[in-house]
Amino acid sequence: MLKKIITFLVICSFSNANSQQLISEIKIGIPKKSEAFQFEDEETKNVFLFLDNKEVISSFKLDENLKVIDSIKINKGKNKIESIIGYAKNQSTYFTYWNSNDKKLFYVLSYDFDKKESNVATINFDIGKEAVINKVTIQNKFYIITATKNTNNVNFYCFADKTFTKKTVELNGCVFYDDNQGKIPFYDLATKSFSALFAGVQNISEDNPASLTFASYEKKSYSKDNSIIFTFDNNRNYTQFLKIDLDSYQYDYKLFSQPFYAIDPESFEIHMSNSFFVNDNLIQLRGNSSNLTISIKDSNRKEIKNLNVFLDKEIDFKNSDIIQERLSIKNTRTLDKSNQLLRKISNSNAAISCYFENDMYYLTLGSSSEVQNNNAMMYGGMFGLTGALISLALTSNYTINNIESYNNRVVVYINCLFDKDFNHVNGEKKQLAFDKLRLFIAENRLANNIAFKLNDKLIYGGNNSKKKFVFYSFSDN
Repeated sequence: MLKKIITFLVICSFSNANSQQLISEIKIGIPKKSEAFQFEDEETKNVFLFLDNKEVISSFKLDENLKVIDSIKINKGKNKIESIIGYAKNQSTYFTYWNSNDKKLFYVLSYDFDKKESNVATINFDIGKEAVINKVTIQNKFYIITATKNTNNVNFYCFADKTFTKKTVELNGCVFYDDNQGKIPFYDLATKSFSALFAGVQNISEDNPASLTFASYEKKSYSKDNSIIFTFDNNRNYTQFLKIDLDSYQYDYKLFSQPFYAIDPESFEIHMSNSFFVNDNLIQLRGNSSNLTISIKDSNRKEIKNLNVFLDKEIDFKNSDIIQERLSIKNTRTLDKSNQLLRKISNSNAAISCYFENDMYYLTLGSSSEVQNNNAMMYGGMFGLTGALISLALTSNYTINNIESYNNRVVVYINCLFDKDFNHVNGEKKQLAFDKLRLFIAENRLANNIAFKLNDKLIYGGNNSKKKFVFYSFSDN
């Protein structure tokens, strides 16, 4: 117990002394019971901050130094505007998309700060026998992605202004599998699961390390250039990989074989498996409470590296102790043996997360439990502004949801370092901005908080007790 307390105090004192820098304070009227969100214009480096309450949506245009350039307010009036679902940009006009209590209707709020104009419009959106599987903004266009019931059709609704276009991709010739090797339509693969926790598709961003909570999802999506990539790990023998180009709508579908494990027919133990896509490589894990294998493959399915964790052997590729967080980063302890890591992983949601930065791979192996408290309000990181599970979280809320997704969970992990060719690198893992911000929030959580990547900094913002909206920056060591 004393070891835990001393370790945490040392980490926190280092973090508070060296991690954050207050870079901006804005004295703005913050409506009561507001929700905050933001997005960034990658071309101009402007940041757009929105504060939403029941009556008014206040929007602020900020420069690269997070100083207010301009602002616009929109009164909701009688409109049933509820919560934001996405955003887009077309020339100098910015569009935000909001849902309503009518599932077949949503609102478009447009902003032109140069002309100081704003507008509210509605869009009829009846998708019939389709199910929404993802919402994401890629290269300034907002996409709602759906699957058509009982088919292999995936539909892309593309929004660049007050209207949308629809493109249907027929995945002809693709064979999709459930967890029992049965053939199923893409609709079932994308929408169904044995667990409600994994029913949705979790977006993953390259901006910051993905938490093990996000990485533990069986269904994940990644964006690269102007393509979207889906990985499905519901089947223990394969990762089902689907890449769709959003210019041509051509697709590439592959099966990546998981590491082979002989299964004892008399044993009821289930082999865990999952994957993570990073830098055009697929990292797969498979194992049980006795051993675990990590296989790293390139985009052509050629294995680059194979790593193993054994029950009774020291892990030769780890760069940290085996760390357990219980409900909070304030409550951590060190586990001593590999068998403890394997047991914890096999009894929870196994995950592997990897972040590439400065020609180094920062890999985290472990597991994240389900939330240990039934009161959803206790763990705001699990729920975005839409009130939906994190699998459907708003793109611009991704980073703060990611950082807070460990709240009220038991998380066990090791940190590992590899060079650009996946050769293990000795030494301690440096503190990333992601790690520093997690520690900072544990002691200094702001109201209406947001987080996002701006240039090479991780920015944390929110309103403090002095009724100012403040921004802190965090850097990798």
